[in-house]
Amino acid sequence: PSWSPDGRYIYYQRETQEPNTFLGNHNSTIWRITNSGGSATEVVGNSQCPAFWNDGALFRSRVELYSPAVSPDGARLAFVGRERILSTYQGFTSGDVIGEMVYVKDLLSNTGPVLLLRSAHPQNPNQPPGVTADEDWGFSSLSWNPTGEEIFVVRSLPINTKFPQYTNDSHRKGSMTPDFVATQTELIRVIPKDPGR
Repeated sequence: PSWSPDGRYIYYQRETQEPNTFLGNHNSTIWRITNSGGSATEVVGNSQCPAFWNDGALFRSRVELYSPAVSPDGARLAFVGRERILSTYQGFTSGDVIGEMVYVKDLLSNTGPVLLLRSAHPQNPNQPPGVTADEDWGFSSLSWNPTGEEIFVVRSLPINTKFPQYTNDSHRKGSMTPDFVATQTELIRVIPKDPGR
C-alpha cells in the first residue's frame, strides 16, 4: 500500500480470485480508501490499461495492476501492470504472465495512465519496439524520489511467468510451490512523463 502525502488516503492493490481455481481467474486493480475507513473507490481498473496481445477470440489476456506508489505531491500514481493470459494458447497456460509494464496516472485530472516501460516474454509475438529477447524484465517495488522527478523501479530478469507458480498437486493441498529464481535483479531510475500535459 501507499499513503498519500497528506495522510488522507491509502492506495492499495485489490486482488480477487475465485476459490479453488487457477491463476486465469485471478485479477488485481488499484483502489483507494480514506484513513478513517468507509467505502473504497477503484482508482485504476483493467479497462484503463488494455492488453497488448489479445485477439478477443482464440487468445485473451488482461493487464492486472500492482505496486501503487503515490508521488510526493500526491498528484500522480505510479504502478505496475502484468499482462496475464486468460486462456491456454500457443504454448502458454491460462494464468501465465506474458508482459509487464510501468504506468503513471494523473490523480488530479483523472487522466492517464501513461505507459512508461514495457517488457514482454520472449515467446510473446507482440514485442515492444527495440526490445530483444534477453530483455524480458519483470518490474516491482516502485518508489518516487523526494522531488517527484524520478521513479525507482526494481527490475528482475526474466519475467516470472508464473506468479506464484501453482502445480496441480500443491493447489489441491492449498500450498504454493514457487519455481522462479531471478537471474539478475537491479534498481533503475525512470523519468516519468507528465500524464496531465
